[in-house]
Amino acid sequence: MMPIPASTLTRRSWLAQWAAIFVEPCFAQTGPSQRCPSAAVRDLGFSDFPAQVHEVAAQLGLTAATFPHYRDTQRRRLAERIREGSAEHVTYYVLQSRRFTPLEPIDPVRLAASGPTEMPAPVRARFADFQERSAGVADERCRLVRRLFLSLPEAWTSDACFRHTMQFLARKGPQAAQRPDRREVLDQLYQQRGLSSDTAPEQTLVLDEALRWIERSKVPAGRTLLVGPGLDLTRREDFSDATPLTAYQLDRLLAVPGIVEAGLDCADIRPEVLAHLATRPVCGFEMDITTQCTATAGQYGLMIATNLLLYFEEAALLAAMTGLVRSLKPGGLLIHNDARFAAKVFGELLGCPVEQFQPISLGRRGAVEQVDRLIIHRKA
Repeated sequence: MMPIPASTLTRRSWLAQWAAIFVEPCFAQTGPSQRCPSAAVRDLGFSDFPAQVHEVAAQLGLTAATFPHYRDTQRRRLAERIREGSAEHVTYYVLQSRRFTPLEPIDPVRLAASGPTEMPAPVRARFADFQERSAGVADERCRLVRRLFLSLPEAWTSDACFRHTMQFLARKGPQAAQRPDRREVLDQLYQQRGLSSDTAPEQTLVLDEALRWIERSKVPAGRTLLVGPGLDLTRREDFSDATPLTAYQLDRLLAVPGIVEAGLDCADIRPEVLAHLATRPVCGFEMDITTQCTATAGQYGLMIATNLLLYFEEAALLAAMTGLVRSLKPGGLLIHNDARFAAKVFGELLGCPVEQFQPISLGRRGAVEQVDRLIIHRKA
């Protein structure tokens, strides 16, 4: 039986019909396996915070009494941010992909700059084609994006996905770029935006420099943890259906002699990333580093969390760094690219001070040089 075209159905009846005929689960379940003994995860507790952190934690609203409330609130907000990230992925794909429609692609950034107050007719036509035709497309990326859309609650209609994405792009647009406090504005925006699996090839430039630095430094033997490896699923700019569906940082680490043999783990919360990790020669598991930590302390010699910590406001950042440092071996390294002063202070309080800080050029976009940061902490 073929589904009735979605344009003749309500969202609920369309989902119900797919549930009846689409027998495989929306995403693979990726729990610990025999080749993944390090994947045990537990809740982070206030008792995991060392005494020297308590004063700063209290200033951020984290105490033994308030921590359970923080954890519950953080998890609810995290679930919503995952849905918001899914809405962005769906919108970027529907506007730009050629896989499911003959209609011309639409540039999301340019469209957002025009300030649409409702979904334009060309966008609505593309969403209609996506709902009616995407199930018949033999393409892994299309399949993953369609499953993201199906997994969203009913309130996340195509219009809701579109509005949310346009609002984010507008807030990130030219007006924000011209403000004198641009860095602070963007920091606040990313601490509130949806959590997507965004990644791009240039993100390996920070990792490459980190690996060169590590070659000249002493790192304790042990497993490596890559937190938030991401997946190049969709992009708001320069999207192509021919873009490899891959996690660039993971690919780079898999090419480093000795890392896989010592044990390479990957933790993420996005469902499509976890499904991808299940197909790779790594230990992949689900972990929210703002409310959870690995069950075994001191098992990692190296941790990499680039393009991740900057999504957290300061209380969540302190919680995340507490759990990560707890899982590091003495002398182990934590690598990230969050240049906030708070990350430096938290590292020192946790006994994991910054040992290396340097800018990394990502090349030029138009007349503007794009710059990232490499920050390396070492656990005392």
